[in-house]
Amino acid sequence: MNQLLNPETAMIHWQISPARITTFILLQDQPPIILAGHYEQRLQWQRWWERWSKQWENHRQRSGNPEENQQWFNELWPQLAELAALLDVGEIFNKLPPEIAQVILVPHQELHLLPLHLVINHPQFDHSPYRITYLPSAQMGLNLVDPDHGPENSVDLPLLTVAGTGSDLGGVDLEVTVVQQYFAGRHLEPGEATRGQLLAALEESVQIFHFAGESFWDGTLAPESGLKLGDGTVLSLGDLQGLTTRVPALVCLPGHSLHFPPDFELELEGLAIPTFFLKRGTMDVVVSLWPGTPGATMLLMGRFYQALEQSTTPAIALHQAQHWLKTLTYGELLQHYNQLLSHLEDASPRCLEQLKLTRDLTQEKAQRQGEAVCPYEHPYYWGGFILLGLPY
Repeated sequence: MNQLLNPETAMIHWQISPARITTFILLQDQPPIILAGHYEQRLQWQRWWERWSKQWENHRQRSGNPEENQQWFNELWPQLAELAALLDVGEIFNKLPPEIAQVILVPHQELHLLPLHLVINHPQFDHSPYRITYLPSAQMGLNLVDPDHGPENSVDLPLLTVAGTGSDLGGVDLEVTVVQQYFAGRHLEPGEATRGQLLAALEESVQIFHFAGESFWDGTLAPESGLKLGDGTVLSLGDLQGLTTRVPALVCLPGHSLHFPPDFELELEGLAIPTFFLKRGTMDVVVSLWPGTPGATMLLMGRFYQALEQSTTPAIALHQAQHWLKTLTYGELLQHYNQLLSHLEDASPRCLEQLKLTRDLTQEKAQRQGEAVCPYEHPYYWGGFILLGLPY
């Protein structure tokens, strides 16, 4: 594992057995640090997971609007604080040298389904937030640094954007329009994005694949996980496995969500679609564990691609975009919307109308709550996004 590490990078790997949870902390040129748990901790984890999975399913069955599911919204930080104590994150910090700035997380079993970056960077801990990425397995990290892994050097299409289906089609259109500012490429509208058309487009040499709309991981039927297309069909994991060419270097699925029943037990490594792309040659996959609001997702993705255009690595770009959205005030947000309206003056009338409506609603909220308020401070809006890949 040493080739994945450097003086600023650590790896944390968990193993869950019937008897205990064991934590492995890997630092460059040092023997592994092993924190062996105990049986009572294992029982506490099982109880915590049962409660979380039941609340998750209840949350998923409701609207994505946090105001309509206030309990899950309010309990997110407290629940993750409880998990941090259970995993003894404070002791993990004691083992990390002060120069560590980025951490690779390798979860195990159901830990793959959790926002562990929010646990590590929980506000209860007094440290600067680490830049965190995930791997389905440690071996996958070794594959990513293999010279033969990754897309081909020649790229025909810098960016492929696809508008899938979603509960807010206006938000999907706006997200795609904002993303397309930064890279030339091809776009498939909902009516064009059939399974055949999308697979044909992915057979081209594509650098970035951005799917705006709903995608999902089905814990009980992983092969049927997929991307919901505008014609009502699903491009499944089984369909994707038929691709014959190298896959894009970067895949973004900002409308992704997890579907699993209460008390679900995960036996596979990682999430189906991101793991597939990484195995096939993709270097980085940005995916959401839960879908945020369309407005927040559009803002986050816009900032992410703006950083990518400036040659920032995907891991750093996502970290910066999340911090930006978290600390964005109403006053700054209004300025941002006005700048977008100026830059996107050639966008479709529907997109411009959507953006103007969003700006006007934001203006009303700013007047009521104050321009210094940060409307997206809660991790519901930005904390569901993770990057599978390496942090550098």
